[in-house]
Amino acid sequence: MVKTSAVISIALAGAMMLPAISAAQAGPRNNTYIENNIYNNTYVKRHHRHKSKKKGVKPGEAAAIGVIGLAAGLLIGNAISAPAPAYHPPAPAYRPPAPAYRPPAVAHRAPPVYRAPVAAPAPWSPAWFAYCTNKYRSFNPNTGTFRTYSGKDRFCQ
Repeated sequence: MVKTSAVISIALAGAMMLPAISAAQAGPRNNTYIENNIYNNTYVKRHHRHKSKKKGVKPGEAAAIGVIGLAAGLLIGNAISAPAPAYHPPAPAYRPPAPAYRPPAVAHRAPPVYRAPVAAPAPWSPAWFAYCTNKYRSFNPNTGTFRTYSGKDRFCQ
């Protein structure tokens, strides 16, 4: 089977070769006014002494034009018959999978334990001296005070 594009390309190539092969050639000139006028006739003879060139296309040129026409026809025919390129959407960028649902962690605290307030030892007692000496490094047993970070002296209670 012959594709229609091949037939179209061959027809185009042949149509482009026809003018090159059958070139028209000029016949005898029939302008009697210029030929019969002496002034014009002598003017033409004086100023146009070069050889007249043969009009038309040479056989080598005709073959070159035919080859170019054939190539152009094939290119056009293939361009017409070629299917359009398929659209491929771009690949999506990598995305990590969505995390699975996890219920929020609930921290259960133990109920507070009730502790009875501890009675502070009586000032100037041996328990009081031991408590204040262990709790404050700056405790002065002579005055019963300790020095705060701000530089003030406070009584240990």
